Amino acid sequence: MALDKSRRSTAAQYFMDEEEDERNPRSTAQKVVDWLNKASLASSSSRIELLSKVQESIVHKEVDLLDNFLDEMLAFLTDRNADVRKFIVGFIEEASKKDWDLLPRVLPSLQMLLTDSSPQVQKRVIQAFNVVYRNILGWVAKATTVTDDMTSVWNIQSNIKKMIVDMVDSENDGIRTHSVKFLETLVLLQTYPEADSLKRENDFSLEDIPLGLKIARRRKLEEEALTVFDLMVKFHGSPHISSVNLMACMGSLTLIAKMRPQFMGKVVAALETLHTNLPPTLSKSQVSSVRKHLKLQLLTLLKHPAAVDFLQNITTLLTDLGATYHEVMKSYPKTDEIRKRIKRSATGALETVSAKKPKVVADTAAAPLPAVVTETAIDITEQYIMERMCPELATDMVIMAMDNVPDAMPPLFAAIYTPIAAAGTQGQIKHVARLLATQLNAVGLGPGAALAKSTPVLRDDDEDEDEDKQRIATLVQGVVGGPPPAVPPPPTLNLSNIKHPKRRALKLSEITRPMDERKRQKMTVDAVRRILRTEKNALFGGVFPLYTKMVATLGTTSGEDVKQTVLEFIMEDLRKRLHLALAWLYEEYSYMQGFNRLPPALKTKNYNPEMNYSSLLRNLISAIIHRPDIKDRETLLYRVYLEAPMITDEAIEILKELCSTEVVCLAILQEMVVRRPPRFLMYINALLIHTSHENQDVRETAINCIVALHTRIDLQSIIEEYAILYLTFLRLPKPPEVLFGPDKGRPERSEYWTEEAIRACLYLYLVLLPIKQELIHELAATYVLTGADVKRTILRVVEQPVRAMGMHSP
Repeated sequence: MALDKSRRSTAAQYFMDEEEDERNPRSTAQKVVDWLNKASLASSSSRIELLSKVQESIVHKEVDLLDNFLDEMLAFLTDRNADVRKFIVGFIEEASKKDWDLLPRVLPSLQMLLTDSSPQVQKRVIQAFNVVYRNILGWVAKATTVTDDMTSVWNIQSNIKKMIVDMVDSENDGIRTHSVKFLETLVLLQTYPEADSLKRENDFSLEDIPLGLKIARRRKLEEEALTVFDLMVKFHGSPHISSVNLMACMGSLTLIAKMRPQFMGKVVAALETLHTNLPPTLSKSQVSSVRKHLKLQLLTLLKHPAAVDFLQNITTLLTDLGATYHEVMKSYPKTDEIRKRIKRSATGALETVSAKKPKVVADTAAAPLPAVVTETAIDITEQYIMERMCPELATDMVIMAMDNVPDAMPPLFAAIYTPIAAAGTQGQIKHVARLLATQLNAVGLGPGAALAKSTPVLRDDDEDEDEDKQRIATLVQGVVGGPPPAVPPPPTLNLSNIKHPKRRALKLSEITRPMDERKRQKMTVDAVRRILRTEKNALFGGVFPLYTKMVATLGTTSGEDVKQTVLEFIMEDLRKRLHLALAWLYEEYSYMQGFNRLPPALKTKNYNPEMNYSSLLRNLISAIIHRPDIKDRETLLYRVYLEAPMITDEAIEILKELCSTEVVCLAILQEMVVRRPPRFLMYINALLIHTSHENQDVRETAINCIVALHTRIDLQSIIEEYAILYLTFLRLPKPPEVLFGPDKGRPERSEYWTEEAIRACLYLYLVLLPIKQELIHELAATYVLTGADVKRTILRVVEQPVRAMGMHSP
């Protein structure tokens, strides 16, 4: 039989032992003794396994053995291994659930482990005390008399609570998180539920504590809970809180608001403050996580019936956090719930007063009851701000705060900033007023904070017996001996008597400091670029002339950086933006001619309007010439020369040089002769020079342009005199210098008359000869004075023009 038993697996042997234990209860105690002895000698892992068997046996199977072996289990509290000590904490938690009478024996051990050197053990103690504290309250509430053990337990638990509250400031992040969860439990256990409270199984509250219990006074417990809640709100708004602690505290406050709706207003205010003042120590990823968690908690609160009074605040926060309309409406309370909540709020005060029975039923009903302050300090301050909020006040606040704005945008602001969807609406103004009221109330400023300080504390029915007796005696004496003492009304705050300090006129020079020149130039250029990018918006909006005027004025009156920026913008698409360039030219021309005058503040030492105009025109022409990728280059060049208010000498020289390679420039010169009469001599002279060019295309194009201009009577004499001048050059012993040069197509000068040089002097003359036949006399006079080479060349080239004169020529 022993051999068969040894062959079984460990699990089979365990279940077989359980069956034997059920048949023989004494064997359980023997096994527990055996396991405890082995555990004292075993290794850490084996020790926890053996202690688990002991716990299973004495806690869940044979509860009667728990009292016998409790001290032996608590002896392992001093074990060196932290895991063993953590296990003992769990054992104490389970033991307190099974038998509340064991609390006097296990609670000192729990207090000792709370000061353990291992953070893991401390966290496990805090976690276990959430259950143990609930058991303590239940044990005390069901007791008929207060014993010495209860008094001892109550004192120990008070010390443990103080220690855990102090651990909120611990250096360990996990300990702080577990401490916050315990504070949540404490607030829920030591406050009253309401009709809208979220219900949980085996829930415990102040209603479960008897009124006459001396050791646990309802009023003191509630005051302690309110103090702890304020501590949680303060910890929630700490600027150095970690993201893990922040989200844990946020979840705890949300749960408190759902289970104790009387805290809903303070929780919403805390979440509003968090939204505007996120801790600066959070990274971008942590900020994103916190904002998502905040959005989730707000959506959860929105579903609660008690959130009806704060719908506008919650929905505004959700909108700022990026929640969609569908998400908000999905969590929005139903209409029936809103109606029920409003009806319940209207009758709630009356039900509350009638539910509490006065201890002395006398003529005290005739005495006036103190008014119940339903508005919180934040609500009063918010109303105070709303009544005075105006655009002028908001502007003054912004100007006063500008001195504290940093030079660089904080990464936290860039991470959390979202555009305001409903800016300027009444709801958004109210939201801003509430945020300001929250911050003012946090530092003890504003009418709400003043009223909160002066409001008397209302006592509950469960006062100390001595105080009750004194109060009853006073009331009886008042009834017998004379009228009852008058109850002073609660203090009211007269907002109209508040004196506002005179606002000193702000000077911009006092609240600002000079900006670095380089930074100022960069900001100016960036602003100009943003203006330039609004070209399409101006076109579609019907204000394109104003846009053009603005761009032209910026280019004219600004510095070199802005001029270069505007010029680069025009050159990006010169074909479509040539009108901007021409408008700029006309603006420069108006300043150059004195039609407009630049303000003295914008003038510099090197200000020269003539140079500015000439430089702009040169840059435009050079940009067209040196960018062959531009479509319709000829048309653009044509428009610049013909539509510019004035053509400078430099621009004419550029055009003359370009005529040697671009034939279209000759046509431009022809049009300029006709359309720009004030300087037509300069334009026609530039055209006549190219009639003797060596390049055939250039020469023929120039001659055709001159022939077309010869039809104008006012230009005939000029053209004929130029042709005769070149004809008389043939009388000279050697060719003149004007026939040579890069612009004539003959870079090297010749000392002798060559056929090319002779023909260059005859090109224009021979074309005009059939048109103006009287010019034949000049040819005869020149012919007799030339050399033999020149005469031979004249005879070869003159035959065709003479035939064109016809037989009937006079």
